[in-house]
Amino acid sequence: MGAKWTLQQLVDEGYTVTAYCHRCHHNGPLDLKRLAAKLGPDHPAMHDDLVGITHCGKCREVKKMGFVFQPASRTGNPFNGSGWKG
Repeated sequence: MGAKWTLQQLVDEGYTVTAYCHRCHHNGPLDLKRLAAKLGPDHPAMHDDLVGITHCGKCREVKKMGFVFQPASRTGNPFNGSGWKG
């Protein structure tokens, strides 16, 4: 992936993005397909691009949000020469 991800790239690569509220500590996964349908597939998907358009489902906080970008699960060990499998 390039330096600036888009929502569609995250969907295509199988990423999971979890939003975390720094105010009440609530967290949950973002629906990337729904966001891409609403904002457009080429919408940027970096932290600063998502803050302000997402909010906490518990306390409704908008600005104090963090995001964890998790790539698709893979098996194997890339450091022992076996490469990724899956």
